[in-house]
Amino acid sequence: MKTVTFYVLAMPFLLAVLLSFPGCESKTQIANTPPGNITLSVSKCFIETGGAVTLGGSAIDDDGDPLTFRWTATAGSFYPASATGPSVQWTAPSTAGPVTISMSVTDDIETVTKAHNITVCTRFPSPVPAATTIMITNTGFVYIVKNANPLVIPSTATLTIEPGVTIVFDVPAGGFEAFGRIVAEGTPDKKIRFRGNTCGSGSGLWDGIYLTGPYSEAIFRNVELSASSNGMQVMNGAKLTLDRSSVYDNSNIGISILTEASQAHILSSDIWDNGKGIEIENAHVEIKSSSVRYNVANGIKISYSFSATKVTTIDSTTIANNGANGIELSSWAAPMIRYCSISANGEESGPGYAIKLAGYTGSDTMHAEHNFWGAGNTTEEKIELVIFDGIDQAGLPYVGYVPWLNMSPEPLKANSAGGAKERPWAR
Repeated sequence: MKTVTFYVLAMPFLLAVLLSFPGCESKTQIANTPPGNITLSVSKCFIETGGAVTLGGSAIDDDGDPLTFRWTATAGSFYPASATGPSVQWTAPSTAGPVTISMSVTDDIETVTKAHNITVCTRFPSPVPAATTIMITNTGFVYIVKNANPLVIPSTATLTIEPGVTIVFDVPAGGFEAFGRIVAEGTPDKKIRFRGNTCGSGSGLWDGIYLTGPYSEAIFRNVELSASSNGMQVMNGAKLTLDRSSVYDNSNIGISILTEASQAHILSSDIWDNGKGIEIENAHVEIKSSSVRYNVANGIKISYSFSATKVTTIDSTTIANNGANGIELSSWAAPMIRYCSISANGEESGPGYAIKLAGYTGSDTMHAEHNFWGAGNTTEEKIELVIFDGIDQAGLPYVGYVPWLNMSPEPLKANSAGGAKERPWAR
């Protein structure tokens, strides 16, 4: 009997010891993997009050768990009203300002959240009435232009834009066609911006700004113009003053100045990352203390007919890193080029020149003295390699480059409070 009693009393102790060892649980725990590769996309990042955008989300669950998408916003409403699903529509509120959209993805065990900001804009006034001054005030909100074609500014109207205003063009064919005046004078800390409707950088998202006719004039100071097709076009006697401004990421051209009566003064400005930088045809143009760089084709192209008054000066300007030529001259073009730094053009896309005479019919020596032609180009032999003229093709005149500069001059830098290196599109 004693032996049996000891056995019975020992059984609970042995059972407790055995259950304390790993692997003896009745149920195995497996770690959950939360949803991953989360993306949140929006059809547009700028929208007018009361407008709608499509929101889309995607995610991957490595465990194969079903995922649920839920949406919230600091303002506005959703369709469907439940605000669930990988794709929903969001309608903006009736007041302008930034709104944060949040998307939560859950596998019913863990939840991952991603957020995106959308700017709700004030609709730009349209149409612009004639015989009046329209003041676009800085309300702290962004303006959006939704006209299907360029918005016309009549010849008797003046559009004045206050410092700090941003104008977003929402339609590929949208922009301004000014027969009257545009006065956009920003400050270094309150620039005026004309841009396309994109969440980041882009180009070809709107048409551009067109100045047309003898009553058309634009005064742009501390302005940024980006992401259009045609940047700015000045023609038929229009006038442009561009001062301490930036024209960049325009798919076709940065600035074109056409016809003999047209005028442009480009001062302390950056013309960067466009399809073509600046094109001049028979117009009166001054380019001074500016930077023309990283354009896909030519930095500057100039063409004059025989009868045109040839008035173009390029002074104290950096013309570099353009895909084709720094300056291309055709027909009877004969600009005055001095105290410039003209270098490293055509290096990425093939042979390019600092100055190239192409389809040139003029006969006089083209004057380009007192310029810097790039690091190491400090002899006649070296400089002649970066100039295409009568030495390279019989019948062409010569480019006069003596004397030259052995180091780059220091032109006045556009946007001195930070400079181009502060912008995300800058090299």
